[in-house]
Amino acid sequence: MDAISKEYPNSIYEEKLRKFTDDTLYDRLTEMAVGKEPNAVIGHGYTWAPNFLFRYSGDNKANIESIQMIDFQLARYASPVCDFSFFLFSC
Repeated sequence: MDAISKEYPNSIYEEKLRKFTDDTLYDRLTEMAVGKEPNAVIGHGYTWAPNFLFRYSGDNKANIESIQMIDFQLARYASPVCDFSFFLFSC
């Protein structure tokens, strides 16, 4: 909002953004991502395809022997839906 106000003061863009957002939008989005018992888990935080390593048995790519996840720098205590939705939208 600050960038639009500085770049396009008193414009139609500023008014449209003001109608779309409010002062509590960030707080509400953050609250939705906070882990709540009993469904909260320690999630990966960055579940996209390159963070999965696959081991195949033989030359046949259809026979997956094991899967390993890597890159846990964004792990957090939150709802498992956060990881699942990120995976769906990024892959």
